[in-house]
Amino acid sequence: LLDFGGQNYVQNLLAMSHARGDEQGFATVLSRGFSASLFIGVCAFVVYCSALVCASRWAVPGVGRSLEHSEVMTLLLSGASLLLLSIPFGVYLTTYRATGLFARATMLGNATRVLGIVVSMGALYLRVGLSHYAACLLAVGVLTTVVVFLDSRRRIPACRALRIGWRQFVEGTAYWKGASSFALLAVALAINQQGVVLVLAKYLGPSTVAIYVTHRAMANLSSYVGIAAQGPLLPEFTRLWSRGELKACKGLLIMSLRGVVLVTGLTGICLWLLLPVVYPLWTGKTFAADTVLFAVILAQGVLAAAWSTPSWILLATNFHSRVALASLANAVLSI
Repeated sequence: LLDFGGQNYVQNLLAMSHARGDEQGFATVLSRGFSASLFIGVCAFVVYCSALVCASRWAVPGVGRSLEHSEVMTLLLSGASLLLLSIPFGVYLTTYRATGLFARATMLGNATRVLGIVVSMGALYLRVGLSHYAACLLAVGVLTTVVVFLDSRRRIPACRALRIGWRQFVEGTAYWKGASSFALLAVALAINQQGVVLVLAKYLGPSTVAIYVTHRAMANLSSYVGIAAQGPLLPEFTRLWSRGELKACKGLLIMSLRGVVLVTGLTGICLWLLLPVVYPLWTGKTFAADTVLFAVILAQGVLAAAWSTPSWILLATNFHSRVALASLANAVLSI
């Protein structure tokens, strides 16, 4: 959540600049967005390190003791991976989507994930300590960042004009107001995913949580239809809207709505038929399948596909504030 929605907002601005052939504007937006996110990451890391120093000297609330050296190093390395790499370079990676290189970015991501899995397997096989394991993952993150940085400068000429500085940061703060609605969307998603589980845990106990979460996990397989389509389609909506091709934009929206709802529904039917077979195998016959619960979650998935898909064009063109407020109201009502 610490990027405050900047990743999505900056991606739209980059896609708009690229669609209009404004390479100078593209470089300016990238410099501002990256500088602002880098500043946030560095400041958060400084605060994080200060908290770790305090935790190493005094007892941590809820733990009852101070953290050991290995624990501090593990948290430090993990925090560096998230705050110094993921936040700023999450914004930088949007240059691929904005310039129509979504497939290339996806394959680069797959390659780095495979590398991370291989490194993790090797580290676990060697039985390294937690801090060494975190160091291995940080090394993979640094290598990935270097590869992406070099590849993007070769494939996207405007990336070579990236400038990082205090002026770019100050100018980039102007994006925070527009990006804040994307942050609200992320908060709403977190509330919908985790808030319901917390309520169930408090009032109905752990077994109910396990039943609900397993049914939801299986039913949510149908929602990946929309997730898979949304990534490559959002930049297309941005490009068409930026060029004033509203008729083509409308056609793409209708096609997306029909396709996502249809495939989500068909996937839901398949999951419904597989539930009696897959669920007992998955849970080791610890829990019985709840067909009513599963049907409700599947129906919610189809309805979500129907109302969320039309919002893609609003998300892609930075007219997303009402979508964010509606999503937040949805999350609060769910709780």
